[in-house]
Formats: sequence, structure tokens, C-alpha cells
Amino acid sequence: MLDILQSREFTEDILAFDADWGLSHIVAELPQGKHREETLHTIIKQMGGFYELLYYCLRNGKEIDIAKQLVEVMRAWAIAMGVPPEKAAHMFRSSK
Repeated sequence: MLDILQSREFTEDILAFDADWGLSHIVAELPQGKHREETLHTIIKQMGGFYELLYYCLRNGKEIDIAKQLVEVMRAWAIAMGVPPEKAAHMFRSSK
């Protein structure tokens, strides 16, 4: 995993996959006024930050609760897409 995250090209490919998934599953559900490019930027910011944290932890031998971090990312992503915070908290809950 570390070798994949080390490469900006590989990370970009992963982000492109995330963006394709997000755009195909979220764009139809966006409130009026949200645009595809804005959605793409949000996906890249949210997931890119997660991948940087994951890389940092792996590279430095630090522990990371991936499930917990992804719940936080998805909650922030949903809020950025216009989902009310209470609904986002209900949609994405940590198992702990």
C-alpha cells in the first residue's frame, strides 16, 4: 500500500476512481446549484487528505483506524455536498 501511495500517479488514479464513483452516485442527488466540477473538487480534497494521512501513518509506522477515518471523511464529504450535518452523522456512523 505504501508503494502505491508514494506515487502521485497511482494516487491520482485512485482519486479518479473515487471521483467517478462519487459523481455517478452523488450528482443526481445534489441540491440545486451544485455543479459537477465543484463536486469533483470536493471529492479530491476529502479523499486526497485521507490518502495523505494514510501514507503518513504507513511511512512512519503509526497506527491508523482506517474505518474510523473513512467514516469521518464520508461524513465531511456528505456535508460538503449539501447533506445536513445531522443526516450525514446518521448516514455515516462509526462502529465504535
